[in-house]
Amino acid sequence: MTEQATAESKRGRVRRLVIEPLEAWGMRRRPARPRGETRAEAEVRSELAHKAFLDRVCDDLGHMSDEQLAQMKGWLQVSGVGDKRNFWPDFVTISGTAHSFCPRPVEDLPELKSWFGSRKGEEMQSRPPLLVAHLRFIQKFRHPPTKMADVQRAQKKANLLEAEWQRAVQMRDRDRPFDDKFLFAIEQDFARAVQLVEAGMQRRVGAEGEQ
Repeated sequence: MTEQATAESKRGRVRRLVIEPLEAWGMRRRPARPRGETRAEAEVRSELAHKAFLDRVCDDLGHMSDEQLAQMKGWLQVSGVGDKRNFWPDFVTISGTAHSFCPRPVEDLPELKSWFGSRKGEEMQSRPPLLVAHLRFIQKFRHPPTKMADVQRAQKKANLLEAEWQRAVQMRDRDRPFDDKFLFAIEQDFARAVQLVEAGMQRRVGAEGEQ
């Protein structure tokens, strides 16, 4: 990330890379529709609602990299609504597409990260690939694997990750070519998951101590 992007807010970065270029390109808010009010009043209400909408979009996309934001901008350029396809899509559509490009981190979703503070999360620390598989599943689908099919899916993914992880570590230890991007990503995700587990354990211990 550039020094400019580091110094600005998350909203500011999304505005600079997505919102402002699209507005310059021709993307517009949808026209106001009076609801028992004058046209001028409707315009003011519509403008305020559109500003809140764009702020919400910025907040939802703030975790994405510059490259991913460029992809979102490109998608939005061909995904406008209306006869001229130059009005902003609904927030739900934008958010869903952003999730397919780059799911929001579990750390940003309190209702999901609490799972790692459970005893299941604690037990999985002894098997890193399984913990990583659960982190990635929860981040992608926005819920922990509870149904049997989901549990089996996470377990299968963990087995594949474990085999590939061990192979990459062995190749690295032998000074032979290995997939450094894969190894970095999986070790980074394991470190994230462990932080979530340990934070959850501390909260659980604290809650038990207050009882």
